[in-house]
Amino acid sequence: MALMVSIMLAGSFYFILQFLREKRGKSAFADRLNGIRSAVDYKETLTRVLLKTVRQLAIFNIQIKLPRYKKYLEEQLSLAKAGFSVNEFMGIKELCLLAGLLLSFFIEAGVLFSFCVLAGGFFLPDLWLRERRAVYERELCSSLPFALDLITVCVEAGLSYDAAIIKYTQNSNENPVKKEFLQYLSDVKYGKTRKEALNSMASRAGVKEFSSFVSAIIQAIELGTGMAKTLRAQASGIRVVRSQKIEKLALQAPVKLLIPLVLFIFPVIFIMLFGPLLLRLLAMF
Repeated sequence: MALMVSIMLAGSFYFILQFLREKRGKSAFADRLNGIRSAVDYKETLTRVLLKTVRQLAIFNIQIKLPRYKKYLEEQLSLAKAGFSVNEFMGIKELCLLAGLLLSFFIEAGVLFSFCVLAGGFFLPDLWLRERRAVYERELCSSLPFALDLITVCVEAGLSYDAAIIKYTQNSNENPVKKEFLQYLSDVKYGKTRKEALNSMASRAGVKEFSSFVSAIIQAIELGTGMAKTLRAQASGIRVVRSQKIEKLALQAPVKLLIPLVLFIFPVIFIMLFGPLLLRLLAMF
């Protein structure tokens, strides 16, 4: 009965739309329909609802006393530059857990599948955070040598280290290195020493290559060695490390290809080669 009523309502709505289109003209009807669609932005509405829900959950998560876990999440969020607070990220995890619970309830899954869905929903934000961290590290390491080259040219032209960084930030595109340098300049402007600002920049980045670059700069400042020579050596060393990582990934590619070969390609080849022979043997016996 409910299905018949739904079909009748859908048919009536379709004929009404056809009548309005013929009555008012196709262009007028299309303009009116586009106006309704633009007025109701479902994606924006859903995003607003989700953000409000996450904020409400964050208020609730303030009362949860998990100092070690919250400290760990704070470190990971800071390294990944996620833009969420710890309580908001916990709210996202709880929302994903609730989505997994609803999914397992509606599909009427078994206990084991429901447990897997719940675990996947709870740890899915952690996987996103890890991937975001990996992307940030790749972008930082790829843009750092070019930034050091430009800063080196400015230092060799007679500018100081801070003036060279200012010149680089004024003439470069948006990238993680530029953001870190802008934060460094802000720290120096508001009272931190250069050593403190550099150490803060290294701890924020959390990347080995960037930390070694900062250590070399601090050592050059304290010992009074040539800044341009230090910068050029660091840029060359970072390029060597990047090339070594690329070679390592290239060597790992054949090993990683074994899994799809064994699971997907070899069985198909065996079926094509031995399938007709097996059918003939079955026909003979």
